[in-house]
Amino acid sequence: MRSPDVVGVYTQMYFMSDHPPIEQQVTFFYTHDLDASTEFYQQKLGFELWLDQGICRIYTVSGSGYLGLCQATKTSDHSA
Repeated sequence: MRSPDVVGVYTQMYFMSDHPPIEQQVTFFYTHDLDASTEFYQQKLGFELWLDQGICRIYTVSGSGYLGLCQATKTSDHSA
């Protein structure tokens, strides 16, 4: 069992943080075949297209969570 002091410190850190709460999130994935990836995420997984930006398509995953599929170029390196 945690001591009351430790619980108090964690509670204070969590509820009195200077950082704003995260209300939405987008996770981006890069693909070399955007059309095939789009078909998979829409047809197989049933994700709804939220925004089509041409080389990047954003899908609704949950109420406030999104997934972005972006066309990778031959010279792009997104491993960093």
